[in-house]
Amino acid sequence: MVTFNYSNVKEVSKADIVIIGVPDESKSHSKRKGTIKGPDILRRSSNEYNFFERGGKTIPICPMRGVINGKCIIDYGNIRREDLYRLIFELVSSKKIPIVIGGDHSITTVILHAIGASIGKTGLLYFDAHPDFVSTTNDYYGSVLYDASRWIDFNESILIGTRSAEPEELENALKVGLDIVTPLDINEFGIAKIMDKVKAKSNKGKKYISIDLDCLDPAFAPG
Repeated sequence: MVTFNYSNVKEVSKADIVIIGVPDESKSHSKRKGTIKGPDILRRSSNEYNFFERGGKTIPICPMRGVINGKCIIDYGNIRREDLYRLIFELVSSKKIPIVIGGDHSITTVILHAIGASIGKTGLLYFDAHPDFVSTTNDYYGSVLYDASRWIDFNESILIGTRSAEPEELENALKVGLDIVTPLDINEFGIAKIMDKVKAKSNKGKKYISIDLDCLDPAFAPG
């Protein structure tokens, strides 16, 4: 198996960041399949980065913003969905940062449950084309926020990139006071103001960041 490019330690006890693959799409109702391939595809992609060769030397490209130098990172490999809760609980309790790659988005419910059991409710920065707040159907990738609601601090959470919501999802978001940023908001107010809004949410308390690929341009990620 290809490992994540930035993995630099081989023992979890020595790691600050633990990367975990969960190739599972058992809770997906989508006719588009393939999220099961996500973890290994992203691992391969992490090894395809820009560099220059000059004078017989390989010269890496410096990131324009943000570095992970000095962080100890381990690629834990792929695990089964049923093993995810225990692992996340142990990592968070040990003050390590898990990065989980799915798989369908319903694994987030398991992760939030484990985090909640370890350190209590957490706020969300939830990048997704859909709110995932369906309440009339449970235990699937469209009901994540409803299924995990007892472990979420909605006052300190925000949905970003929402462009495809069912009426009941918007009603549920309104009931709990959940902020929503749509692509139209970004176009109307500009990225700087939206970033200020996201930062205001980020600066308070514990946060879990969840990114669904379909929050990107639907021309490339139809969702």
